[in-house]
Amino acid sequence: MPVPRADPPRAAARLREVGSSPVREILALTARPGVISFAGGLPAPELFDVTGLREAYARALADDVAGRHLQYSATEGDPGLRELIAARLGARGLPTAPTDVLVTAGSQQALALTATVLVEPGDPVLVEEPSYLAVLQCFGLAGARLVPVPCDDTGLIPEAVAQAVADHAPKLLYTVPNFHNPTGRTLPLARRRPSPPWPASAGCGSSRTTPTASCATRASRSRRSPACRAPRTARSRSGRCRRSPRPGCASAGCARRRRCAVSWSWPSRPPTCTWACLPGGRDATALLGRALAHDVAFVPGRPFFAGPADRATLRLSFTAHAPGEIAEGLRRLGRVGAAAQASSS
Repeated sequence: MPVPRADPPRAAARLREVGSSPVREILALTARPGVISFAGGLPAPELFDVTGLREAYARALADDVAGRHLQYSATEGDPGLRELIAARLGARGLPTAPTDVLVTAGSQQALALTATVLVEPGDPVLVEEPSYLAVLQCFGLAGARLVPVPCDDTGLIPEAVAQAVADHAPKLLYTVPNFHNPTGRTLPLARRRPSPPWPASAGCGSSRTTPTASCATRASRSRRSPACRAPRTARSRSGRCRRSPRPGCASAGCARRRRCAVSWSWPSRPPTCTWACLPGGRDATALLGRALAHDVAFVPGRPFFAGPADRATLRLSFTAHAPGEIAEGLRRLGRVGAAAQASSS
């Protein structure tokens, strides 16, 4: 008798509201030669310290130490690496012990672990509006109820945070105070008070704040050393939710690219991206198809919003291109915009 054909297993219900990453989809469309893509924050290959990486690998794979370095490590991360990360954070004004550090495979894994440990389905989580696309997906996957908090030209508005806390009693606030993604803004010191520049170093902040960081751009995207500094309870539970980590900055070259990108009159001064707004409320998503036809790409701003989106916004990441390519890409965008305006008038 023929064997009945079984239906494929259903995906978990929590995935129904989680869309795919538009950045990943656009990168797939822009792989062909000749396209100038401002879609992904990819580091410029010529900025990789290939010589330094080669020497570091040679030391790590020397006969007398290779067996140890290639072996499984502690769940929290290699002890020596945790000591180096703790020392780095301490030197930057955030007293940290190696036991405070959890090494992860990426900052998104750190966010996913935080969501797994702290967020129950339906818990309100405050996010900046707009916010980092991946964190919206991460907390959405955990079942969080995302509550957008208004920002202005200098970043998160403290009074809006206070109102959102009073209205929603949130479990978490996610914020990127330095070189925000996607807008590139840096929160001014006056808005960070009464906390010092490290919120985790201020009073109760040490037990309620989880900074995450990743030093990847100058070394290699495939071999980075991300970590999070977490309160003890969250850190211990995060360690149970994962297994052995894999050991994995912007330079002057990125600064030159930034100056070139923002010289075209966009207001932000970020290290990896700039945030633009099309005139006349034009829809950036609708413009993307025209841009791709002219061999230039960007990411529409719509997916970066937890609430109603400003469809005229777009993110331009410029680190992968030399200044001449950036200028040519922006010229192409200018021609696309002019043609779209002419066709609609």
